[in-house]
Amino acid sequence: MSALRLVGIEKRFGARRVLRGADLTIPEGCRALLRGANGSGKSTLLQIAVGVLTADAGSVHIFDLSLDDRRRALRQAGYAPATADFPPQLTVTETMAFVSALKSCSGEAALAALDAWDLGNVASSTPEMLSLGERRRLVLAAATLGAPRLLLLDEPTVGLDARGRELLRERLAQHMAAGGSVLLTSHEGDAEATHTFELRDGRVMEG
Repeated sequence: MSALRLVGIEKRFGARRVLRGADLTIPEGCRALLRGANGSGKSTLLQIAVGVLTADAGSVHIFDLSLDDRRRALRQAGYAPATADFPPQLTVTETMAFVSALKSCSGEAALAALDAWDLGNVASSTPEMLSLGERRRLVLAAATLGAPRLLLLDEPTVGLDARGRELLRERLAQHMAAGGSVLLTSHEGDAEATHTFELRDGRVMEG
């Protein structure tokens, strides 16, 4: 079974054709790296995979569940965007409680995710009070909440502090050891990747 299967993905922004029938299959249990130049469409492809953007054409399946069955399919996936805005009036704890409600997770799971990303000491702070590294850890805590089987991480190391990088290595190792799957984009590469793909001219190439 594939963890993620994208077939014939097309996407335009005005006159610009960003994705040109892009195909990508991530086998279950693999850690995949998606490379590509700035503006090549990596973030767009991930956003389509989790329904943030709608493709002009093509299909998305997460563990053989069509994205047409959005609720069931997305329950299997956790997504960390390259940039994220949080409601400024909510504390870190309230933000995670909001995310846990969306994911049908327990309050205990939300607190465990904060502890897993070493954010317990800023739980009563609002996002604007956090450092950039802490905000990036909050994005990753939200993505990993509920232990989704597939993680889609867009430039997860950008803006991440030293503690966050250490925790990212640990959390991903635990995720893979438990049989999880990962697709990440990174300008830094990924020495642990088992599969590497490149997005070029709107299409995905292996290697």
